[in-house]
Amino acid sequence: MKTKTTIAVGVTAVMSLAGLLASAPALAQIAAPSLDIGGKTRTLTSEEIEKQKAIDEAYSRTVKQMPASKPVVVDPWGNVRDAPSSATTPAQKPAPKAAAAKPQAAKPPAAKPAPAQPVGSSAAAGQPAR
Repeated sequence: MKTKTTIAVGVTAVMSLAGLLASAPALAQIAAPSLDIGGKTRTLTSEEIEKQKAIDEAYSRTVKQMPASKPVVVDPWGNVRDAPSSATTPAQKPAPKAAAAKPQAAKPPAAKPAPAQPVGSSAAAGQPAR
C-alpha cells in the first residue's frame, strides 16, 4: 500500500505540471525579438526602377485589353426549386407566330407489348402448353 507522502508527492507533481501547461499559451503572446538575418535591404538602382516600371505598365496594358467576363451564376438547387410564378417574373413578350404552320398528322397509338411469361414456362420456350 502506498504511503501518504508518496501520494502527496504525486499530487504535487501533477499540479505543477498542470500549472506549466496552463501558462504555455500565454508565453506565445509575448513579443519575441525579431531576427533580421538578411541585414539591411539594398536600394534599387535607376535601371532596376525603370525595368520595374516597364513591367508594371506592360501588366496594366494587358489587364486592360482583356475582355470583361460575365459573372457566372451558380444555382445548385435550380433543378429542385419550382419555376418562378408569373407574379414574380417580369412580363415576357410572346414569341411571334409562324404565318402558315403545317398541321402535324396524328400518330397512331403504339402497340402494347405482350404480357410477360414466367421464366421456365413452356410458352416462353416456344412450346405449346400441355
